[in-house]
Amino acid sequence: MSALWARFTEKLKGSGYTLSDLVYCSEDTFLTLVANMNAFTPLQIASLAKEWQRSLSAAATPAATISGSALPFSRRHAESTRLSSSPAPSSALNRATLPATGAAETSPNHSTLSTALREDSFVPPRRSPAKVKEEAEYLLTKLGAQSGAEYQVSLTEGIVAVEASPEAWGPLLDRVSRMHVASHRGSAAAPPATELQLLWKLCSPATLRKMEKACVSGAPFGLSNQDDADELCSSAVVLYDKDATRLAAPAQELEQLFREGWGLVAFDVAVGKARTVTKEEAQDLNANLYRFSMGQCLEMLEEAGFDAFHIPSRNAVAVCHMHQLMPRFVVFVSTLEPVVVTRRLGDTVPAVGNGRPSRAPPAPAASPSPSASAAAALPAARRTINGGNDALVPASRSSRNSEDLQCAVHSKKTVEFWSPTEKRLLCSHCLYYDGYSQENCVPIEQATREEAPRLERWVQNAITFSQEIKSVFDLFEAAQTDVSQTHKQVRSDIAHSFTRLRARLDALEANLQQQCQQKAQQNLQALQDTLSRITATVQFVSEVVQDADGPVAAYRGGVADTSTCVALLRSAQRAFGAWEPVTISAYEDVRIVDGSALLQPVEEALKAVQSISSEAGKVQLPEAIDVNYLKSDCDV
Repeated sequence: MSALWARFTEKLKGSGYTLSDLVYCSEDTFLTLVANMNAFTPLQIASLAKEWQRSLSAAATPAATISGSALPFSRRHAESTRLSSSPAPSSALNRATLPATGAAETSPNHSTLSTALREDSFVPPRRSPAKVKEEAEYLLTKLGAQSGAEYQVSLTEGIVAVEASPEAWGPLLDRVSRMHVASHRGSAAAPPATELQLLWKLCSPATLRKMEKACVSGAPFGLSNQDDADELCSSAVVLYDKDATRLAAPAQELEQLFREGWGLVAFDVAVGKARTVTKEEAQDLNANLYRFSMGQCLEMLEEAGFDAFHIPSRNAVAVCHMHQLMPRFVVFVSTLEPVVVTRRLGDTVPAVGNGRPSRAPPAPAASPSPSASAAAALPAARRTINGGNDALVPASRSSRNSEDLQCAVHSKKTVEFWSPTEKRLLCSHCLYYDGYSQENCVPIEQATREEAPRLERWVQNAITFSQEIKSVFDLFEAAQTDVSQTHKQVRSDIAHSFTRLRARLDALEANLQQQCQQKAQQNLQALQDTLSRITATVQFVSEVVQDADGPVAAYRGGVADTSTCVALLRSAQRAFGAWEPVTISAYEDVRIVDGSALLQPVEEALKAVQSISSEAGKVQLPEAIDVNYLKSDCDV
């Protein structure tokens, strides 16, 4: 045993207790006892707790060897804390059963986890990710119906499992055991099994980071009412089942929260015996309890014989103990983009030469011509029915044809000539005033005979072009798909990289904190050892003084018998003997080597990270689309 433990035992004896009195106390009781002594630092208290646990383990080993009944009792106790993973009935698919601890085998001062973990008998309840995703999608459907938005499980982040260590389940199991004892105190019957219900809570990125840090370190994760407080009951942790139509945040804000990184977390919750809150009571629940802390609400619940609040009007459960729940899955959510209707069935679709609808983007709408406006303004009496197909034919076609014959420059003249080089229709005024002659223009009848074969050839080329251009549209669709898929992959890679980086940083922080604690504990232990040696020296001096007082006083009083002389000389021998000095070494403080540059290599490495760049896509697109080639072989 160390000098620290010896000092503790002396303090314990001075208080009227012995080490035997601590055999059956819990760890919390031991820590409270040491803290109330007001003689030890927190690091010394932690060190004493470890030595106390080692002493209990050493004392329990021979006892288990000698007693034949100790092993079955311990085994029964461990089996009673096992979480059942057998298939649940259809009425409780989202519940896992935690068998109750027998009344005779449970003590409020004994940790139910210690035996279970020592014998490796604890198994967390199994949850199917597929069923969790199904519940999440059902809940998102309910939430989206309130705001009109459509939500889905994110295709990039998706569902993240919370892999907690068996030790992290300890506070939940201890809480369940205390719930059993409190609700069945004085009852000889065995308490019923406790069901772990799968409930949901909307958690912020800060809460998710705390949860991730607890998973990395293996520490238990506790959720308080301050973590993403719910206005339904701000003095408790409020969770919802899959039938909930509203969470802590209004439905109109959910979309923005999901974009900011909030997630739906599925918790295993030990609800226990719940106090049902009516719809009228739920409206004033927060107003009645907001003045009380979470611990005070828990005390009031337990005094009334309950473990939680059940609020059916909101499909919610409120618990007042931070370790009455355990996170299992984090579901990240994305918003579905609204689907745009391109056209209605039966609408006119632009067609290409083969009669099928064109896949090219629609041309911009042109402003209506004066002739079209005039035709639209005609009364219905001037329109005729073309045959029996109900196709309206404007009666002003002849007038529009006459307008087409007008010259574009001289509106009062009709076109009579054609310029083959400029591809322009001309009137007699153009011929006279604009410098045209018979050498560079021909009559329209002669021009028609020359241009008709060329135009027919161009039309054939255009039809072929319209058919072949579909492959270009397919290439653009493939390129768009390539860009979208690459974007998703890059986002996923970035997220995974930063997740690994955060995990490494958290592990580095935990390692440095552990080194700091060890160094500080060593320094304090060295000071304590030196102080113990000084105390022993002072105590030795006091003993010599006490032993010498009697013989010296007797000698001064004239007593010089043999016993007095021997006693005086023995005291002189001890007083003037060889005293070993107590060496006091300079104590050391904990410091960080070059603290200002602790993470400078990491910061320098982050500065060197290249930004996002672009590279050539996988789909080979044509360099250009030039329809001038349609005119290349039109001369016949």
